[in-house]
Amino acid sequence: VPADKALDQGEHDFTVKAEDPAGNISPASDAYPINIDTTAPSVPTIDSIVDNDDPAHLIDVPKDGDTNDTTPVINGGGAEPGDIIHVIDNGTEIGSTV
Repeated sequence: VPADKALDQGEHDFTVKAEDPAGNISPASDAYPINIDTTAPSVPTIDSIVDNDDPAHLIDVPKDGDTNDTTPVINGGGAEPGDIIHVIDNGTEIGSTV
């Protein structure tokens, strides 16, 4: 059943009732709480990219730098717990993490 209006952001407790043809109305169901969250997360950051080809010798790759490591480690911040971080390379997602 669609809502008659858009719901505001925040917590909502939904209940339902039944009405028979005689007009008798049942008690309300147990509440079904949900949270409407329309706020986008903060912009994450890339703090460093590390060449880890040799685990004994980790190398920070500078911005606009070169590396021969085809699987560098990307370190970042700015995410909230539960956010999914999508790693994008030239418009194509190459991985994600929580």
